[in-house]
Amino acid sequence: AVSAALAQYTHNLAAFFLVPLSATPLLRRDWKTLRAVLLSGLGALLLYLPWLLQLPSQVAKVSTAYWVERPGLDKFFTLLLVYVTNLPLPNNLLFVGLFIALAVISIGVVQTFRRASHTNAVWLLYLSLAPPVLLFLVSQWVPVYIERALLPSGVIFCIWLAWALFNTALPVPIRNGLLVLLAIGVTIGLYQHITYSGFPYAPYKALKESLLERATNSDVILHSSKLT
Repeated sequence: AVSAALAQYTHNLAAFFLVPLSATPLLRRDWKTLRAVLLSGLGALLLYLPWLLQLPSQVAKVSTAYWVERPGLDKFFTLLLVYVTNLPLPNNLLFVGLFIALAVISIGVVQTFRRASHTNAVWLLYLSLAPPVLLFLVSQWVPVYIERALLPSGVIFCIWLAWALFNTALPVPIRNGLLVLLAIGVTIGLYQHITYSGFPYAPYKALKESLLERATNSDVILHSSKLT
C-alpha cells in the first residue's frame, strides 16, 4: 500500500503500471493473494486521498490545454523502438532500428510461448505490454500517452528479453546473432541520444532573447504549459 501510494505521489501515470500489476492474482486465479491486493489497494487509495481530491481539476486542465496529442496506432511501433533502441532516431536509421526490434521481440515471443511452463515469462511480457495498451486506450479520451511513463514496463521488458535470450533453449548462433543486433541497436540509440540537437523543438533561445529585450523589472513571466 505504501509503495503504491508513493508511486502515485511520484507520478499520476504510475497507476497505468499498478493496475495491470494488481490484476496478476486475478489472471492467475490466486484468490487469496487477490484479497490481499484489494486490501492493499484500498490502503493505497486512502494514503493517496489528499492528492486524489485534486485529481479532477488536474485532469480538467490536461483536457483543455496539454501538449500531448491523442495517440495513433503508430505508437505501438514507436514503443518497440523505445524499448529496444531509442527515440528519436534519424530517418535513415528508423528501418534498421525497427528491424532489430521486431527480430528480437519476435524470437523472444516464440521462446515465451513454446512451452506452457513459461508462466513467469508470460507474466513479464504481460507487464511489458499491458501498461502501454491501457495508457493508449485511456489516451483516446484524455491524451496522456508519454513514453517516459512507461519506464517500469521498459525495465520489465529488459528482464523478459534477458530471460528469452539466456534462459531458454535458444540455439547459440541465433542467440549470438540477436546479441549482435541488440548491440547495434543500443549503440545507435546511445549515439543518437548523446548527439541529438533537435530539442527543444520550439525556438526557445530566440524567445528568451526577445523577452529579455522587452521585459521590465516589474514583469513576471510564466510558462503556462507547466501549470498542470
